[in-house]
Amino acid sequence: MKPDYRTPFKLMVISLLLTLLAGCNDTGSTGQGVPESPNTYRIKGTVSGLNGTLSLTLNDTETLNNRGNGTFEFTTELTDNSEYHVTHFGVPDDQLCDISNGTGIIDGNNITDVQVTCFPRDEAHVISGTITGLNTNGLQLSLNAKPPVDIAGGATAFNFNETPLHNGTAYQVAITQNPEQQLCTVAANGNGTVEGTDIDTLQIHCRAWQTEPEQITDNHRAAQDTSPGIALNNDGDAALVWLPNRYVDGDGKPNIWAKDYYAEKGGWQDAAASRLQESLNRNAADAQVALNDVGDAIVVWFKNATSWAHVRPSQAAWNDTAAHPLENSHNRPQIALNNNRLALAVFEYYGSRARVSYSHYDWGSKSWSAGTPISHAMDSYGGYRSAPQLALNDNNLAIAVWRELEQGQGETSAAARIWASTFTQEGNWSEPTLLDEQRIDDFNDHKNTGHPQIALNEAGQAVAVWETPSSSAAGDSKTDIRAITFADGEWDSEAVLLETTEGHADLPDIAIDERGRAVAVWQQNEDDTNRRHIWVNQYDPDSLNWKGVVRLDTTEGVENQDVSQPQIALTPGGDAIAVWEQVNQSDGDNIVAIWASVHALGVGDWRNATPKELHYIDKSQSNQSSRGSKNPQLDSNQAGTVIVVWEAATQSSTLHTWSTWFK
Repeated sequence: MKPDYRTPFKLMVISLLLTLLAGCNDTGSTGQGVPESPNTYRIKGTVSGLNGTLSLTLNDTETLNNRGNGTFEFTTELTDNSEYHVTHFGVPDDQLCDISNGTGIIDGNNITDVQVTCFPRDEAHVISGTITGLNTNGLQLSLNAKPPVDIAGGATAFNFNETPLHNGTAYQVAITQNPEQQLCTVAANGNGTVEGTDIDTLQIHCRAWQTEPEQITDNHRAAQDTSPGIALNNDGDAALVWLPNRYVDGDGKPNIWAKDYYAEKGGWQDAAASRLQESLNRNAADAQVALNDVGDAIVVWFKNATSWAHVRPSQAAWNDTAAHPLENSHNRPQIALNNNRLALAVFEYYGSRARVSYSHYDWGSKSWSAGTPISHAMDSYGGYRSAPQLALNDNNLAIAVWRELEQGQGETSAAARIWASTFTQEGNWSEPTLLDEQRIDDFNDHKNTGHPQIALNEAGQAVAVWETPSSSAAGDSKTDIRAITFADGEWDSEAVLLETTEGHADLPDIAIDERGRAVAVWQQNEDDTNRRHIWVNQYDPDSLNWKGVVRLDTTEGVENQDVSQPQIALTPGGDAIAVWEQVNQSDGDNIVAIWASVHALGVGDWRNATPKELHYIDKSQSNQSSRGSKNPQLDSNQAGTVIVVWEAATQSSTLHTWSTWFK
């Protein structure tokens, strides 16, 4: 019989085919076929101080029983970015155990630093404290970054009975979630070291909006009180200024008015307020007020193309002193006053060339210096330097920013620029620094673009924001919001675009806290509906980046609602309060209300900050229903107190100034 060579050949072919098929399913380095299993990681740690045994669990799925002192390792394989949570049970009755680093998220490595530290029960100490001002549910407190404890609304005390600490252990209590419409802070003794006894001296203080807004200008006058300005100092005192645009009191003259709030005296003083100046030609405008902790207050404004100032020293009354014009000044004055009693004013001056100038106040001679330019002269055919803004800290560092539009002879195009200058302890202003420059096709399209704003903290960190001209995807003229930071005496090399949508963005405002965190707010039109919304973006000084835009208002899809005039305040500890106007439709009429949003930086997200309506006047309360409550302004102090003022129509068809507090 002849040998059959076909069988081995068949086996060889089958083997080859199987190999090829296996190769088709091989994940290999080509990435084809079945994907490789993702990298996995394990949780490891140590147990110390234990007299006996206990059990450990990972994510309530794997348990290690009867573990004594020494190392441990869970066998569960966890993927990257997955959560892990280690707990214990079965601890001997005479002992307590504390777990450190037992909760977190896998970040591309094994977790090897979980520490279970045990100690005698009679050496355990509890952290506790008191709470003031807590009105609603939602507060969460955490001890040493452990899972938070929920605190019920109305509570006046708290404790961490479930997580006592051993003698010599460091402790730190943090707020991980704020209650609705409130901001809470660890006011005292929030960190330290356990030293042989319970710690019961922690204090949590929660702030909220006061129940009802207060009308603070007089009802008996047939006036239209508009354009309020407010300043708040660290003692809780405030100074208010406003501009009646109609005044009937025998002489028929409009005036500049001011009023003081003294915390120790129980509220607003001088029911009739104080008339600072008669504005015979009825064109006074842009009133601004500054107040320091000494108690000095200064108001500036302009009328008849001249800036004026009224200084009220501490302990004096407004009527004890008089207003004076600022030499070599014209429009849009801004005032800054610090606790060293350094008082600076900046303003526009149009002599032979348009400039931004400044003046300082001498308390000895009770006089203002003549206006001195801090900007270059405007030498071009058309254009101007205008809208100066000013910030000053207690180290006598001041920063002024302003805008410039410059048009060449016979040209329709122009250059739009933002400039800045710093004032130092030596009393000199620096050479102006160009922060931004953009070319625009038509001077008239953007002649009002700019609105620069500046915020400065005590560490010398600052952020400036402004409008800058640009074009939409369709080629339409629009404006964007840009920002630039200042630290260690230097401006950043380049301004940053804060918003990326196609709508027209304008009227930015900026605030900064003592850590250098900043929040910018602005209004922005939607291209498709031409309806405005309020947006914020937060600057993180650790990463040197802006975190991204978040919308604050909740008017999406609500017919005839619109928002505008955003303002922002930021307390030294990082509590942010934004206010704005919002149109509400009621019985066919558009009523303007004041809305606000509060948020603690680093606690949660702006998206969780539900807006609150602060003031709303309906048709039954006002014959000027189309006006309602408008033009909010606010200021904050180091205690975290915030005051908001605005103008609102009353049933007598007159406008008056209202206020409310967040404290």
